[in-house]
Amino acid sequence: MKTLPIFALDFQNADEIKDWISRTEKVFNWYKVGMEAYYNLGPGIIHILKEKGKNIFLDLKLHDIPHTVERASKALMKLKVEMISIHLSSGKEACQRFADTLKNYRVTSLGITVLTSLNDVDMQILGFNNTSTGIVEKQLMMAEETGIDGVVCSYLELEMVKKQYPQLITVVPGITLEERMDDQKRIAHLKEVAGKSKFVVLGRAISQASDVEEALSKMVEILR
Repeated sequence: MKTLPIFALDFQNADEIKDWISRTEKVFNWYKVGMEAYYNLGPGIIHILKEKGKNIFLDLKLHDIPHTVERASKALMKLKVEMISIHLSSGKEACQRFADTLKNYRVTSLGITVLTSLNDVDMQILGFNNTSTGIVEKQLMMAEETGIDGVVCSYLELEMVKKQYPQLITVVPGITLEERMDDQKRIAHLKEVAGKSKFVVLGRAISQASDVEEALSKMVEILR
């Protein structure tokens, strides 16, 4: 399997985003537009990427009651992006309406599992009497039942996804090329995921690298 890299545009102003697109567009065809960029710039960031012919993962992590999720999903369809995410913890009905809406427009639906910033201790604090992996296992079952196209999961659950639900597209965030990020507890080096997941998301591994060009070259070499 060839793994495709997605660059996370986690920046707050248009000039900075344009600069990072310019610095990375030769090696990235996919870009993640998350809450930070979208809430600051709105649909304008989508238009910037579309003008360059890039594919977009709109990572807004929808999480609300089924009616609101369905209406929000329909509103987002006018942006004509390739992938959109929802928290699987939104529940079965919300995920079903989300998946059905996106299928009508041929947009890939992605379900967010347990965030890479959370570990088993965090889940206990939140009141879950289960491990993060155990929770993801239940979420995957629901994702399949509702027709969700793929999941965003940590590398710790990647093998389970591919073994039990091989039809699901996988997107693995929390990827590093060097040191581990302090606020992400379930992360992996790119070498651990390359060839195993359809997509990987890299953000600070590139943007905070001491030598950006070297980091990009390293990424390309690993994914070659």
